[in-house]
Amino acid sequence: MTADELDRRAASHPPRLATWLASLRMPPADREFQLGDLAEEYRMVVVPDFGERAGRRWYWRQALRCLFTRRSSGGVQPPSREPVGRSAWAGDLARDIRHALRLMRLTPLATTASVLTLALGIGANAAMVSVAKPVLLDPLPVSNEDALATIWLTYPTSTGGTARNPVSAGDYDAMRGAPAFERVEAFARFPAVRNLVAGGEPRLVTIGSVTAGFFSALGIQPVVGRTLLPSDDATDANPIVMTEALWRSAFGADPAVAGRPVHLDGTAYVVVGVVPDWSGIGTRPADAWVLLDLETHIRQRLRAYYLGVIGRLRADASLEAANEQLATIMARLVTLYPESNGNPPIGALAVSFREELTGPVRTTFLVLVGGAAMVLVIAGINLAGLHLVRQAGRRRELAVRHAVGASRGRLGRLLMIDSIVQSMAGGLVGLIAALVTLAALRSMAPEGNWYQIPVRPPLPVALLAVGLAVVVGAIVGLVPAVRAASISGLSAVRSRVGLAERTGSAGRTVLVAAQVALTLMLLIVATLVGASLGRVLGVDPGFRTDGILVADFTLPGDRYPNADARTRFYDALVERLETTPGTGRACVASDVPLADEVGGMTWVVDGHPTGQMVGSVPKVVSPGCFEVLGVPVLSGQLFDSGAPRRELVISQSMARTLWPAEPADFSPVGRRLRMGTPDGWLWTVVGMVGDIRNTSLESSYARQVWIPHSSGLWPPDRLLVRGSGRPAQLAPAVRAAMTDLAPTVALANVRTMDQVVAGATASRRFVLVLLAGFGTIALLLSAVGIYGVLAHSVEQRTSEIGLRMALGARGADVARLIAGRLAIGVLGGGLLGTAAAWAASTWVASLLYQTSATDIRVYASAGAFVALMGCAAAWLPTRRAVRIDPLGALRQE
Repeated sequence: MTADELDRRAASHPPRLATWLASLRMPPADREFQLGDLAEEYRMVVVPDFGERAGRRWYWRQALRCLFTRRSSGGVQPPSREPVGRSAWAGDLARDIRHALRLMRLTPLATTASVLTLALGIGANAAMVSVAKPVLLDPLPVSNEDALATIWLTYPTSTGGTARNPVSAGDYDAMRGAPAFERVEAFARFPAVRNLVAGGEPRLVTIGSVTAGFFSALGIQPVVGRTLLPSDDATDANPIVMTEALWRSAFGADPAVAGRPVHLDGTAYVVVGVVPDWSGIGTRPADAWVLLDLETHIRQRLRAYYLGVIGRLRADASLEAANEQLATIMARLVTLYPESNGNPPIGALAVSFREELTGPVRTTFLVLVGGAAMVLVIAGINLAGLHLVRQAGRRRELAVRHAVGASRGRLGRLLMIDSIVQSMAGGLVGLIAALVTLAALRSMAPEGNWYQIPVRPPLPVALLAVGLAVVVGAIVGLVPAVRAASISGLSAVRSRVGLAERTGSAGRTVLVAAQVALTLMLLIVATLVGASLGRVLGVDPGFRTDGILVADFTLPGDRYPNADARTRFYDALVERLETTPGTGRACVASDVPLADEVGGMTWVVDGHPTGQMVGSVPKVVSPGCFEVLGVPVLSGQLFDSGAPRRELVISQSMARTLWPAEPADFSPVGRRLRMGTPDGWLWTVVGMVGDIRNTSLESSYARQVWIPHSSGLWPPDRLLVRGSGRPAQLAPAVRAAMTDLAPTVALANVRTMDQVVAGATASRRFVLVLLAGFGTIALLLSAVGIYGVLAHSVEQRTSEIGLRMALGARGADVARLIAGRLAIGVLGGGLLGTAAAWAASTWVASLLYQTSATDIRVYASAGAFVALMGCAAAWLPTRRAVRIDPLGALRQE
């Protein structure tokens, strides 16, 4: 300590009025000692650390506390280096907490930086754990989930592998005979869209179909009434159960809804109960469920694969035993029904119900939770750097405390409590950040998932967040506490802080390296996912997406009982829309590409010697759909409204699969196909069009067969309209046309084709947004951390730098002195982060499309960006060091 500093401290007198007020309630015997201790702490600790103005405010608070707190007499007890008894320990702890809170008030900028740094990490983790908890940790909302299995059909592929397929009615009927299963239930994989009328205006709802024992097999408990029962199969009442959401929106949550009649497209049904919204878990999202009638399909053994099957194992049965029994059953069916089950030979596979639900998204959630955890670690590293810097500034304060009687353990505990209190504040702010994050995630998350993003963090997650804050605070405060235990009072008071800077520089270099490594790893993963999304969006779907409006509707069976009546309505609706100003072409279709999951249909070349069946995606459309979607015609012609019902248009890939021996420029026009089986309905191919991506942009081109709407197969329930302006502007005209032609038919889910494409890529966008957010936070935290380390280094080594420059050091020498260790930390962290990202490439690969998880270009660009970030963060402190005035620095010394 210099002489000037000692003189300035000696001249720092506490406010006299405050001293007089403090003395009024002090015992006379202790007054001199207590006032002396207060004044010494004011001059030696508070003023040097926080300044004259803040010190005077602190002194006034102590004086007022003395004035309004009763003091006992009896003299001043000598200081004790170790607390005596539980009450003394509790008193010391309370004083340490008050001291930490006081320090936070006196250093608002440093406190804000620490709290916000940790809040970012805690908030990200609380939000992500809240989202991932239902998938990764929580039991499924079903009864005894370990006994549930999902059953698929299997068949060999041309590449030697095995593919899965939905189940036909006949195969499902045979599966019910497996002794390992207590029960086997089925649901239709493709819900229907119906007009629901319940005493008011019709509304379009999604109706699922399940077998009578489906809900009881899952263990679903109704909210109101009951679920579907096997006894319902023998009645003609047409029972229906609905979700809570439909119950609340359509019936006002009426508890007496059970027994009320409703109409679906003119057919009467009776509401028997209300079930939770998640009751269709493992199926497709639906608003209500009715009984699935399979008897006709079971008798006819149609090759219509549209069923999902769920089985509940008996208590003494295993999944392996069930698969052995299913293999025996399917082998018998191959022998009994070679036409439907023998070409190719069809098998069956039972897999864990939970695995089927969570498997496709588990890796994604693990990557996201890992990214959030990295943000928390980076925040903790940044917080550790801030605390080390603060401890260097408090070195004299700690030395004075040690000199006047505080033990080294007492000093360590003081710093530990300081760190934990700040971390708990960061944890509480982090919970608020988690609330905001969850609200944003709910608005961005893809629709149709069986799990829901919560509105707020669940209580266990909130407690985990607070616990993480305490743990991080304890870990961060550990190093300063250990260093405080080694303080020697006299040497610490006399030493320069530059010595502490030199002894701690290696530790800060390690912190910088760790921050850079984690940041680079996050950026590499986010860049890979971004590159993958770019490739997905760059895929040609095979059809135009601009300028198209899409809407859902369905025709009631009582008013349109046959194909001719429906076809007349479709033609009238299309004609009405095409004559409306602002619209171009319009059509109806059974599905919308990239929006609807469609079942498969098999076809056989007429007269083929082996009767080989080829699967395809059937699309029932009116003639204008080819023009609306811009699907190119490669050969032949398109069917029109007056065409015979047995005409087809097939895609190019379908033609090449049906006739593989024909040349590449082959035209299938005039060839004939059988539907389903070698003796099925006979159809004539009149044209060939280009392939489209039907289920997703990532999937390969599927084989399509376009069927005229006049055929009566799968009545179209999608309306597509192309206009000359913005598609959204067509909505009023479309609604008006539908209302004029069919007032009781509801039009719902009006959207543009661009929105359909965005929905098809929503899950990838969701992952990219989260990883990009984590990477951005990590980058900012790392930049702030590097800047803080160098800025503190320059401040503490000002005298040393001035002396070096006075002895002839150049600016480049000073820059190397300041940024040299930083360069080592950034380089080491870059190598470590690259190696970690490479090691995690196997996990990341499952998130990517046509992008290598070890793409050198991505690794190099992310590394270069992090290096530029380090240079930008180091520029201002290094520039300041280079511009230090040697004479001014030496005068300060």
